[in-house]
Amino acid sequence: MIQPPAIYTVTDPGFRLAGEQEVLTLVSLSWETQIDRFLLPGSALPPEFFDLSSGLVGVLTQKLSNYRLRVAAVHPDQPAWSSPFQDFAAESRRGRTFGLFADTASAETWLLG
Repeated sequence: MIQPPAIYTVTDPGFRLAGEQEVLTLVSLSWETQIDRFLLPGSALPPEFFDLSSGLVGVLTQKLSNYRLRVAAVHPDQPAWSSPFQDFAAESRRGRTFGLFADTASAETWLLG
């Protein structure tokens, strides 16, 4: 019987995906646990993440892609996002690197897909 891929749920309330160093933290966790799929709470995303002009989203998603990690974040406040960011979020769910979801079940389905 083939086991489905495991998901590592980040529960550290102090973890913020604020830069390349935090991606490297996920890389280290991936190597230690042999898990390449991560589920983050919305609190792990700093405010500048939601501002596309900050460039943070591009830097982080590129680094995640380079290390072949899949990361989903659950952030229920999606209606408050700017229209361009909502477009990015919708497009990201079509990819295989990073996705933003309103609920955990949707995020897990995407991570396991």
